[in-house]
Amino acid sequence: MNIQLLGTSGCHLCDEAEHIVARALKGHNIEQVENNDYQLIDIMDNDALYDEYQLTIPTIIITNNQNNIKLLWPFTLEEVLHAFSIATNR
Repeated sequence: MNIQLLGTSGCHLCDEAEHIVARALKGHNIEQVENNDYQLIDIMDNDALYDEYQLTIPTIIITNNQNNIKLLWPFTLEEVLHAFSIATNR
């Protein structure tokens, strides 16, 4: 499972989303996530991402071999946990 949290610095909603993802990882018993599996991506560093997500950050993108799940803000801990369940086939 690969998790990308799209946001930017100084975004208080992005900080809240990061906290939700951390709680979801712990709640889903995913204690350790490799650096390549969880990425915080600043959309200001990529023009294409900025153009696509400037109005919808924070956004979580969860992918695995079979699924590509995108959660746009606002999302809840329960929604993130559900997306993790789908992505990990639990």
